Amino acid sequence: MLLERTCELETLWGVVEAGGVAVVEGEAGIGKTSLLEATGARAAEAGARVLRARGTALERGYGFGIVRQLFEREVDDGLTGPAATALGRPDEPVGADGAFAVQHGLYLLARDLAEPAPAVLLVDDAQWADVPSLRWLTYLAGRLDGVDLAVLAAWRTGEADAPETLLEALRAEPATRTVTPPALDAHACAALLREALGAEPDPALVADCQRCTGGNPFLLRALADTLRDGAAGGGESRGGEAHRGVSRGGDGRGGGVPVAEVGPEAVRRQVLLRLAHLGADAAALARAVAVLDADAEPRFAFALAGLGRTTGERAAAALEAARLLDVGDALRFAHPILRAAVYQELPVAARAGEHRRAAEVLREDPDRAAVHLLASLPAGDEEVVEQLLRAAERAEARGAPEAALALVERALDEPVSTKRRPALLLTAGRLARILARPDARSLLAEAHLHAGDDRVRSAAAAELAHTLFHGRPDEGAQVLRRALEAAPDERLHLNLLTLESTSRLRCPEAVERDIAALLERPPPARTGAAALALWHRELWDEAPRPVGELAALLDEHEALIDAYGPDFAPLTLGASILAEWDGLERADAIFAAVLDAARRTGNAFAHTLAAASRAIHLTWCGAFDDAEAHARATLERAQATGTWSGTRSALGSLTWALTGRGAYAEIDALLARHGLTHDAGVSPLIDGSLLVARSLLRRGQGRLAEARADAERALDLVRPANPLNRVTVWCARVLDDADRAQRAVVAARASGLSGVLGIALHSSGLVERSPERLREAADVLATTPWRWEEAEALVDLGAALRRANRRVEAREPLRRGLELGQRIGALAAAERAREELVATGARPRTPAGALTVSERRVARRAAEGATIAEIAEALFVTRKTIETHLYSAYRKLDVSSRAELATALDVRA
Repeated sequence: MLLERTCELETLWGVVEAGGVAVVEGEAGIGKTSLLEATGARAAEAGARVLRARGTALERGYGFGIVRQLFEREVDDGLTGPAATALGRPDEPVGADGAFAVQHGLYLLARDLAEPAPAVLLVDDAQWADVPSLRWLTYLAGRLDGVDLAVLAAWRTGEADAPETLLEALRAEPATRTVTPPALDAHACAALLREALGAEPDPALVADCQRCTGGNPFLLRALADTLRDGAAGGGESRGGEAHRGVSRGGDGRGGGVPVAEVGPEAVRRQVLLRLAHLGADAAALARAVAVLDADAEPRFAFALAGLGRTTGERAAAALEAARLLDVGDALRFAHPILRAAVYQELPVAARAGEHRRAAEVLREDPDRAAVHLLASLPAGDEEVVEQLLRAAERAEARGAPEAALALVERALDEPVSTKRRPALLLTAGRLARILARPDARSLLAEAHLHAGDDRVRSAAAAELAHTLFHGRPDEGAQVLRRALEAAPDERLHLNLLTLESTSRLRCPEAVERDIAALLERPPPARTGAAALALWHRELWDEAPRPVGELAALLDEHEALIDAYGPDFAPLTLGASILAEWDGLERADAIFAAVLDAARRTGNAFAHTLAAASRAIHLTWCGAFDDAEAHARATLERAQATGTWSGTRSALGSLTWALTGRGAYAEIDALLARHGLTHDAGVSPLIDGSLLVARSLLRRGQGRLAEARADAERALDLVRPANPLNRVTVWCARVLDDADRAQRAVVAARASGLSGVLGIALHSSGLVERSPERLREAADVLATTPWRWEEAEALVDLGAALRRANRRVEAREPLRRGLELGQRIGALAAAERAREELVATGARPRTPAGALTVSERRVARRAAEGATIAEIAEALFVTRKTIETHLYSAYRKLDVSSRAELATALDVRA
C-alpha cells in the first residue's frame, strides 16, 4: 500500500508517458523503491518493456554493472560493437580511452530496444552504482528527445562516498524531473498502523510512532511489526493494547519496545533477534547473502553458507517468512537497511575473509569474483594478484578505466614483488592519467624511479612526461633526458624534442641540429623528424624556408603510425602546419589516418588532438557544419574520459567554430562552465590556440580590452619567432600591431604560400585601415581554400570603403561577403555584411542566413543526401531533433523537397 504518494506517482507516470528522466531521492526507507516498482508495474501493464537494475555496496567495483543488469538478458548473442564489449560479450576491446564509443553504442542499444514498444529503465539505489554506468545514464538523459524511453532512478541521500558529482550531473540534465517523497503525516501513519495491527490504533500511539520514526514508512512498518509481534504474545492484537505494551519514555520501564528508540539501530537489534530465533542455518544463510549482495544466486549463497540445497532452501523459506529476505532467482534482503544490519555485525576481519571465500565460490565468473577480492584483506597471494590484473585488463578493454584502476591498486596492496611492482605502478599511473586523477604523477614517478626493466622505464618516462607536458614541461624534459641516458630510444628522443620545441626549453638552434640529425636516419625516425621540423620551423624560423621536401616525407605517415602509434604528437603537429601552409588535402589524409588508428586502438589523446586540430582547419576553410560537428563530438569524447588537455583542445576548436558562427552567448556559456572565461593558459600547444580564438570572440563581441589581453597572453605563452606563425598573424590584427602585420606580409610574399599571404594581407589591411591592401587580401584568398578568411576580408573591405564614404563601391564586396558567409555558415561575417549594406543604403535579402546554426547544419547534410538516421548518428542527437530542425528549415526557406533545399543552400551534387 502506497500512502500519500499520489502526486509523486503521477509525476513519474508523466515521465514514462512523455519519455525522459526522473530522479527519486530521499533518506533510507522513505519509499523510493516502492515508487519505482509501482510505476514499473503500471508501465508493464500498459505494454512497455521494463528493465531493472539495482546498485549495491559492492557494485562500484564492477564496470558497467548497472548496464549489464539492465541489458544482458534483453539482447541476443549476435550483438557486436562497443555496446557488446561493455556487456562482456566477445568483441574488439575499446580500451580505457574508448568510453565515448561505449556510451554512444549503449545509447543506440537502448534506443533500438525502445523502438518496438516503449521502454522504461528502473535503476534503484543509484548511490551505489558504478561510475561508467552513471556516466552513461547522464549521456542517455541528454538524448531522449524523440525516443520512447524513460529512465527512473532512485538514490539515497546522505550516503558516504556516493558519487555526488555524477548524480548531480544526471539531476541537472534538462530532461530530468526530481521527485522527493515527503514523510508520512499523522493520517497516513494511522492508515499504515491500522493495516499492520488489524485494528484502529490509539491516537496517542499514532502520535508517538510518527514522532519517533519521523514519518519514515520503512521504520514505521518495522515498528508496527514489533508492536504486532509483541501483542500477539498476549492475545488478540488491538491498537490500544499494543500502545500500552510500548514504553513512551524510552527507558523500558513500561515493558515492551521503547518507541523513542526506533531507528536504524533498533531495526538492527530486531533483525539480529529474529535471526537468533530462526536458528544457525538461517543465520549463516543471511550472512552469506549479506556478503554476496548482488551475487546471491541460491547456489552461490548456499555454498558460501556451507549448506546443502535442501537445507538452504528451508533456511531461505524461514528468512522469507520472517520478512527478511525476498526469494527468487536471487536471494535479496527485503530492504538495504536489513542487509546492512547483518553485514555490519560481522567483524571487519571476518567480513574480509568471507569476501575471499565468496571469490572462490564465484570463480566461474572471474569479474564478479574480482569485486569480492577488492573487499578482502591483502595476504601476499600471487594468485590473487593474477586474478585482479586479469580482471583489470577486461575492465579496461570494455571501457571502464575506473574499475580497472581500483583492481590494479588492490593488486598493489597485496603486496607484489619488488621486481614486478614498477610495471603495476605504470599501469595504475596510466589509468590515473586517463582519469585525470591528481596522483597520476606520483604513481608514474615511482614506476620510473624503481623500474629495473628498460621497457617499463621508457614507457613510464613517456607517460610521466605526458602528464607534465601541460604546465611543467621542464620536469617532463628532465624525465625524458634521464630515461634516454639509461636506454636510448627513438620515440623518447622525438618526444623530448617535441617538448623542447613547443616549450622552448632549449635554444631553437640546438633543437634544429638534433632534428637535422634524425632527418638523416631511415624511416620512421626520418618521418617523425620531418613532422616535428615543420612545427619547429613554423614556431622559430625568423626567415622561413621552403618546406616542400619536409612535407613530402609526411606521405610516409602510415609507417610512422605503425611504429610509434597514433598518439605520436609530432605527426599531428606536422599535419597541422602542413594544413596551414596550403597543404590541406595532404594534411587531411594524415588526420584521417590518425583518427582511424585512434578509434581502432581507443586512444583518446590521439583522437582529441587530431580531431580538434582538424576542426580548426575546417573552420578556416569555411566548412562550419563539419567543423562544429567535429568539435562538439571531440568535446563529448574528452569529457567522457575526463582529460584536462582534451577538454581544452576541444573547447579551443569549438570556440573558433562558434565565433565564426556568431554564437557568442553559447560559447561564453561553455567557457564559463569549464572555468575558461579568463583563464590565462599554461600549455603553448593547446592554450595558444584557445587564447587566440577567445581574443577573436571578444573582438567580435566588442570587448576590445579583453580581446587585447588574450592576444598578449597568447603571444607571451607561445613566444613565436616566425612572423608567419598563426598566433603572430592573428594577434597582430587584435593588437593593432602594424610592425608585426607588415613583417608577416614580407615573409609571406617570400614564402610563395597563397593562403599565408592572404591572411597576412588581411591583418595588415585591418591594422593600416587600407582598402587597397584589404582588396588584395580578398583577391588572394579567393584562390585558396580559406573561405572564412575570404568572407571576413570581403566584409572588412566593404566596411573600410563605406567608412571612406565610397558607399556605392562598398556594396559589391559586401554583397559577396554576405553571400559567401551565408553559404558557408559564417553567420557573424554575414550579419556584419548585412549591417554594412544597410548603412550604404542597400536592402540585402536574408535567405538561408535566417536558419539557426543547428537548422543549417541539419539542412545542409540533408541537402547532401544523408538520411535522417545518418544525420542523427553523425551529430549524436535523436532522430526527432533532426526531424524538427529539418521541418523548420523547409518552412523558413519555403521549399518542399530536398532538391529545392539543395538549391536554396547552394549545395552541389
